[in-house]
Order: sequence, then structure tokens, then C-alpha cells
Amino acid sequence: MLNCRIRHLITSLTTATFVALVSVLVGHAQQMPANDGVEALVRFGLENNPKLKAQRKELKGAEERVRQAGLLPNPMFGARSESDRAGMESAWMVEASIPLELNGRRGARARLAKADLSVARANLFAEEVELGFQIRLVYGRAVTAKLKAAVLESMLSDARDALKLSLESVERGSLAPLDASMQSVEVARLEAEAERAKTAALSELFELQLAIGSDTLPAVGPAMLMPLNDASALTAEDLVRVALERNPDVIIARAAEASMKARVGLAKAEGRPETEFMVGYERRRSDLGLRLPDGGMSGPAMDRDMRMFNFGLRISVPVFNRNQGEAAAVAAEAGGAADRVKFAEAKVGRDVATAVTKVSSAKRVVEVMGSAVRDRAQRNLSVLRESQRFGGRSIGDILGEQRRVLELEREYLDAVFELYNASLELLRAMGSERLIRQ
Repeated sequence: MLNCRIRHLITSLTTATFVALVSVLVGHAQQMPANDGVEALVRFGLENNPKLKAQRKELKGAEERVRQAGLLPNPMFGARSESDRAGMESAWMVEASIPLELNGRRGARARLAKADLSVARANLFAEEVELGFQIRLVYGRAVTAKLKAAVLESMLSDARDALKLSLESVERGSLAPLDASMQSVEVARLEAEAERAKTAALSELFELQLAIGSDTLPAVGPAMLMPLNDASALTAEDLVRVALERNPDVIIARAAEASMKARVGLAKAEGRPETEFMVGYERRRSDLGLRLPDGGMSGPAMDRDMRMFNFGLRISVPVFNRNQGEAAAVAAEAGGAADRVKFAEAKVGRDVATAVTKVSSAKRVVEVMGSAVRDRAQRNLSVLRESQRFGGRSIGDILGEQRRVLELEREYLDAVFELYNASLELLRAMGSERLIRQ
């Protein structure tokens, strides 16, 4: 089902890798305060999205079609009377008929309706998962932008405090005016960057507002990365197996294939003979009289009153039209649906392999940026600031290191977001309901 290269890539990731992966995801989630904001936004989006509302109504229609497909055909009733012009013979009769729907017609119709219902459910689930993914993704971008703006604000506050001290030192004559001027330029640059960061954060909030379909700007809190459910017990093969069972694209493709197979069965059933059962009752009265030579009548010689019951079958003979063209066309379409299932399954394997690789790589980047780089850079900047008080370092050295720390903070936030994003992509590939339910 999966090609050899994808299988090799997935199986090369051991269970220990997944255990370590989950521990990092859970660890970062525990470092953040618990926040139900994103869950509330997802619920709001799922409840108010116009497309989902329309699909829920279509699903209700598909459920009603299942009920309709199982109903028995309606019987037909008829009545008629006849008499000759002389009134000597008259009759009236009633008859009824009902289609028997032999040869599996009703069963084929019911299977098709149920298959179409499965397609409607699969489409609704796919849209819910995709919307949950998009809301969480935009939420993560909004949180990241907000945190970047907060980092700049903190850096700007420190720079302003340092500039204030430097200006006081210039007044006392213990610091060159050039150093204070360099710090003033850096403060102005940070103010401009902070303004751009606020604008970027506001832009992401507008995107989030559009994603959930709200009339007001939503509030975002600290980022909370999403750990996998029981992922420590899942091997690489288990991940693929779960994805093949739950992935929305695979579910839709399989439901569409089942629907096409049901259409093939219905087309064949409609090409078989139609059978109709008929039953009737007839009453016929004959009035025979003796006619005289002068044209008169001597009176009735004999009355005959007959009552008859009749029943029978009417069967169509499919000699020319056996619905063979429709059956062949639907069979060809069913073959195409089977090919789409294979493609969807292969794509899911690639998506899982790609997502797992991204998560594993992002996890390593976060670990390195958090411990080996980011923390050490913060300590270096603190040391430089302390040494500057005693004239050991120039303002230029401190400003350069401050910029490096700022870039490292940004890169770290980007790495955390990449880990968050990669975990979302893996959940989407697996068709996890965690994207739409807490």
C-alpha cells in the first residue's frame, strides 16, 4: 500500500523516538499555563461556520433518503363500468396492482442511499477536521506574533532604562555622549520594530476572526502545544494504520467507492424484469328478452348475473433495454473510485511520514534553541551588561549582543511554532478528533 521508500522512512523512527517526541510535546505544554481559549474558538467556529451548517442540512436530507429508499411501493387501484346502447348487457369491475420489486431492486436502492449517507458524513467530518486545523494553526500564529511583540516590548523597556542611566552618566561626565547617542538610535529602532510586531499580531487576530467567523476580535492567550493521545504506545506502523482508518480523505474516497458500487448494483437491478401483481373483481349482468314480430317484447326470458375474480402477474421482458449502458458507465466510474482510494491511502502514508519527520526535527531544534543557545545567550548579555558598568565592554558590544539575543528569541518562538504546527499536521494526517474536540 505504501511504497518502499515511505515504509523505510517511517520504520526507521523507533518507538523510543516517539516516546521522546511526546515527552517534549507534553513538557512544552506543561510549561505554558492551561488555556481553553483555542478550544472555545474551535467550538465557536464549528457551530457557526456557514459551510458546515449547509452540510449538516445536507446530511439530514441524506438520512431522510435512507428512510425513503426502504419504503414499499404504492399500490394502484382502478374501477370501470360498461354497458351496451340497448341496456341489455352491463358490467362493472374494480382492480388493484402493486409492483413486487423483485430481483433486489429495493435492497439495491437502500444500499445506495446508505452509501450516499456515508459520503455526506465523511464530507462533514473532513470539513470539521480541516476547519479545526485551520483555526488552531491561525491561533498558533497569533500567539507567536503576540509573544514576539511581548519580547520586543521587554527588550525596549530594558533599552529605555539603559538609555536613561547612560544620559545620567553623560551629565556626570562618566560616559561619552556618542555612547548615549548609539543607545538612543537603538531605542528608536526597537520602537519601530515593536510597532511592526504589534501590527503583525493584530493582523493575525484579524485572520483568526475570519477563520472562526466572528464579528469581534478574539482574545488569545499563551500557546499550548497539543500532545498526542497515547502516542507513547504507538509505533510507526501503528500511526500509519490509524491514519488509514481515520484520515478524512481516505474515508471520503472509500465512501465514494462504496457509493459507486451501490450504483452498479442498482443499475443491474433496474435492468432485470419488472414484476407487477394484479387482482380484480368483475360483475356482469345480461338481460335477454323475446322480441315479437311487431317489435314488442314479451318480457325477459332469462337474466344472467356473473361474478368473477381474476388475478395475475405482469412481467416486463428486457430484450432490448437491459440498462446495460448505465451499468457499464457506473462500473467504469466505480473503477476510478477504487483508484482514488489507492491514491488517498498512498498520500496518507507520505503525509504521516512527512509530519513525523517535521515533528522530530522541530523537537530537536526546540531542545537546542532552548537550552544550548537561548539560555546561554541571555547569560552572555547579562555578563556584558555587568562588565559595562566597570568599563570592560563598549556600548557597541552590548548593543550587538542585544540584537543577537532578540533574533534568538524570535527564532526560538518560530521553532516552538514549527513544533506546534508539525504536531497539528500529524493529527490532521491521522484524522484525530483532537482537532475538533478537546
